[in-house]
Parts: sequence; C-alpha cells; structure tokens
Amino acid sequence: MPHAEDQEFLVPDKPMCDPDPIRIIHVGMGASGLLAAHKARKFLKNYELVCYEKNETIGGTWWENRYPGCACDVG
Repeated sequence: MPHAEDQEFLVPDKPMCDPDPIRIIHVGMGASGLLAAHKARKFLKNYELVCYEKNETIGGTWWENRYPGCACDVG
C-alpha cells in the first residue's frame, strides 16, 4: 500500500483518451426535469444525472397546484 505522501503521484489505470463522465444536477422533476432526464438518456453516453425534487413525487407545478377549468385534449 502506498504511503499517503506518495498518492499524489499515482497514475490512474485508464487511458488518457477516456473522457470523464459529464455530471448533471437538475433541480425539480416537473415537465422540464423529466424532459432533461429523457434528453440525457437519448443523446448522451457518458453521464451521471442526479435529480432533486422537494415533493414526495414528480410532477412539479402540475402536481402541487390545481387549476380549475384547465383541461387537456388527451385522456
């Protein structure tokens, strides 16, 4: 086991051409958060995605608030 003072000189055991993963943090899992996660999965290869949501479930504004009379044409 190397000494603590020698650890700064250790060379990682991976090729230098291997890119580090992109780290993405998204706050909120409403429509934009869900879309960000979907787009990351569809278009990125080497990434880490962490999503934070203050509520116990996803949905954002549409989960927190009710809009009387607001409707959608999708069942």
